[in-house]
Amino acid sequence: MNHVAQEIERYLGLRPDAADTLAGIQRWWLGERGIEESREVLQLALQSLCERGLVTESEIGGLTLYRAAPGSKGG
Repeated sequence: MNHVAQEIERYLGLRPDAADTLAGIQRWWLGERGIEESREVLQLALQSLCERGLVTESEIGGLTLYRAAPGSKGG
């Protein structure tokens, strides 16, 4: 899980305005880099990043979006 969190941090460092759903992160943020992890592992990584204040989650139109938290390295 730790490597997944690191890859998300790296992605947001390069694209601080990025925001996506769990499925989008799995496909585009990680999948484009050849990283394949289960939704469960990805969810745990995102939860960890949220708890550390690096990522925020918000509900928009019934979807949960994840993005870099304001003031974090990515945002």
